Amino acid sequence: MNWYKWSMICRRSVVKVVGSGIAKAWLWCVLGSSIACCQNQNGAELDEEAKAAEARMRQIFAPESEAAAMLEAIVEGRSMTRNDGWFTMAKPQSAYAWSQMLQKYDDNKDGQLSADEFPGSSQWFERLDRNRDGVLSIEDHRWNVEPSSTPILRILRRLDSDDNGRVTREELRNFIDALLPEGQNDRSLDDLRLALDPPPRVIGQSFERPTASQLMIGLEKQEIGSHLPGPAVGEVGMDFTLKTVTGKAITLSEYCHEKPVVLIFGNFTCGPFRSEAGNLEQLYERYQNDFHFLMVYVREAHPSDGWAMRRNEAAEIVLRQPTKYEEREKVARQCQQFMGGRIPLVVDEMNDPVGREYSGMPSRLYLLNSQRQVMFKSGRGPHYFVPTELEEAMLWHLNETATTSAKSPNE
Repeated sequence: MNWYKWSMICRRSVVKVVGSGIAKAWLWCVLGSSIACCQNQNGAELDEEAKAAEARMRQIFAPESEAAAMLEAIVEGRSMTRNDGWFTMAKPQSAYAWSQMLQKYDDNKDGQLSADEFPGSSQWFERLDRNRDGVLSIEDHRWNVEPSSTPILRILRRLDSDDNGRVTREELRNFIDALLPEGQNDRSLDDLRLALDPPPRVIGQSFERPTASQLMIGLEKQEIGSHLPGPAVGEVGMDFTLKTVTGKAITLSEYCHEKPVVLIFGNFTCGPFRSEAGNLEQLYERYQNDFHFLMVYVREAHPSDGWAMRRNEAAEIVLRQPTKYEEREKVARQCQQFMGGRIPLVVDEMNDPVGREYSGMPSRLYLLNSQRQVMFKSGRGPHYFVPTELEEAMLWHLNETATTSAKSPNE
């Protein structure tokens, strides 16, 4: 076992003994500083700027926090998948978990919900019944929460050639023409398989993979994600007033007083956020009469002067991190138009008070009730930014509130 790993084990063990509070924070700083000289010896290589950022963050991050978990994962050179860093802690939360709804409404205890057992409308039932087999089951829920397979995601990316979250007839035709060039009448199944599902890249050869230094600096700037975890399900979200790109002030509590609110956090250079533009627009079209929608534009995740991505270059979305509110407002206007232009959008202040409090960087989804209580909280983006999972919670919220309001006061 190398010195760094041994030191981290010792630190965690002693922290558990000491407990929380001032002593715990002090111990975190002392032990963090004591191993700073050797912590990267057998882990990721950091440049001098990144090492300085790491040292500063070790002085302020609470032990066992999401931010601390991310810092350690960067130092260890981990891959930052759905099961690395803070993604292991920042999982989706819902007041309407499938297991709870099943226990509440599954009268015959067969592990699924029939249309007769479902308390809401047939239209809501059809939206939840993803596989169209006439019952609600764990398979429908899994479709909402689990990502598509890598081959399917690769195909969808190729179909959406302009990276705007929508596929046009022209894009479909171009995709087919690429698979079956003019003059060629057919292709073998193996040729199509190779075209649609090529062998995976060798680890380390993906141009999208950031360096450890980029991640460390991005973590300090909160470009790759907020340091705070954000309010949990059952907690009350912070009230705020922010301005739209036209200067209109919108206050969250006033929105919530009228309807439940869907909060959408995102930024223009986050490719996974852009890819959900069409899905978010459809949610707005379907449910705007029942919910308020509010998009909060936060700091850019992949500016050209930070962790830049070729995906953005291909989409001709290349911009530096705005340093003035007027610059941020201009980019937010572009972002809103790209997202379809219909969902109301407000611009966070330059120090991201709302984005930090809701842990909205780089992207996140919330559902709040009339008291600003969190009913659904997506996991941290980009891995857990899933509109279909939000829609499931929205439909159950409509069901539960309709069921509650239908009861008499004496029930």
